[in-house]
Amino acid sequence: MAEYYDVEPDFLPILQGMAELVPPRERSLDELRNGTDYSIFGEPEAVHKVREIRIPVDGGDIAALLYLPDGDPTALMVFYHGGGWVMGSLESHDRGVRTMVNQTGIAVLSVDYRMAPEDPFPVPFEDCRAALLWARDHCADLTGHDLPLLVGGDSAGGNLAAAMALVARDVGIALAGQLLLYPALEPHCTGESFTTRSECPVLTSIDMRWYWDAYRAEKDHSADWRFAPVRAESLEALAPAIVAVAGIDPLRDDGLDYAAAMARAGVPVTLLHFPRQPHGFFNFMPLVPSAARAFEDVSAQIVRLLR
Repeated sequence: MAEYYDVEPDFLPILQGMAELVPPRERSLDELRNGTDYSIFGEPEAVHKVREIRIPVDGGDIAALLYLPDGDPTALMVFYHGGGWVMGSLESHDRGVRTMVNQTGIAVLSVDYRMAPEDPFPVPFEDCRAALLWARDHCADLTGHDLPLLVGGDSAGGNLAAAMALVARDVGIALAGQLLLYPALEPHCTGESFTTRSECPVLTSIDMRWYWDAYRAEKDHSADWRFAPVRAESLEALAPAIVAVAGIDPLRDDGLDYAAAMARAGVPVTLLHFPRQPHGFFNFMPLVPSAARAFEDVSAQIVRLLR
């Protein structure tokens, strides 16, 4: 496996252990969403404050967590967690968000949008859109300041963050930036990496196709930019983008291709390619030093963007 994937050596034990797990498509929803003991990742980093929030959406409200750094925050990021639009939660991404807050000095609003299969597309998109608009209107209440606004997310959350950058442009929100961590963007799964990185234990090509199918709920949304941001008629005038790509990942080419497309449209793009990191390294920072070092590079680019 190490020779085939050329993964960072400190990640190899994690990947070998994950290779023994039952594939997501063969587990129950309860197992997917509640089957991980996050205490194995150690104690979360302390941040200045974490506050529980409820955000109104169509049909009710959704949960969110507001993370505040020491000192005055320099920006507010609305963050959308990954998990294939099926799993993932505020808890699953808590440690990564805390690290980002401490390394960058930004505040983060982490959003617990509704998920498939109970709530497939467009519900997650609409929840994320409502959260973005709500954050715009309540930024000063949340942080004590009118701050620059960013969107961010990883994997499926990177898809949603990319879609929110399009929403922001179209409704006149001047985002300071968009952070896309190994985003899932091409529903046809046509990138070369879907073949060359098809068996990564963190995310296989088969499982990624299964996630897309759960999100689409047996309907063809592939031409809809809200579902697949790569289908947007134009990428011009989007917020500056930081795109972080994992080399050991079926989604590698989704991120590379979208970064190139934005750059061709005149969008300022910072591309960070970590060729020996697997999909999901954001979540493994507490266990894998090389993943933590990779994300330090991401955080440095967030700080640079805001300066």
